[in-house]
Amino acid sequence: MDYVDIYYDHRYDDLTPLSEAVHALDDIVKSGKDLYVGVSNYEAPQLKEVIALFKQLGTLFVLNQMSMNVLNSHVENSGIIDVLKNNGAGAISYGPLSEGLSSDRYLNGIPDGNPFS
Repeated sequence: MDYVDIYYDHRYDDLTPLSEAVHALDDIVKSGKDLYVGVSNYEAPQLKEVIALFKQLGTLFVLNQMSMNVLNSHVENSGIIDVLKNNGAGAISYGPLSEGLSSDRYLNGIPDGNPFS
């Protein structure tokens, strides 16, 4: 494989300066190994900061991956969607069925040993 389509900075780490993470992703894009950058599990304040840093570097930021489903309205209520929309970026969900809770998987109860029990 010569390149990947998108590379994520997965999960905000308050011990690593955002500029360090942004520059690492920028280097990957500029080396031709990646087409687009995104982040995962970034809240609105950090999201604003990384988007501004990517803009300064001229690197296209495309999305934030977050847990989104009918049982979890955090993304809509936190300002994340507004930050993304205002910057021409999108959101992509993981856990759209809330780990099975919004499907018929647990109609007969949640088995012992499950993280939800």
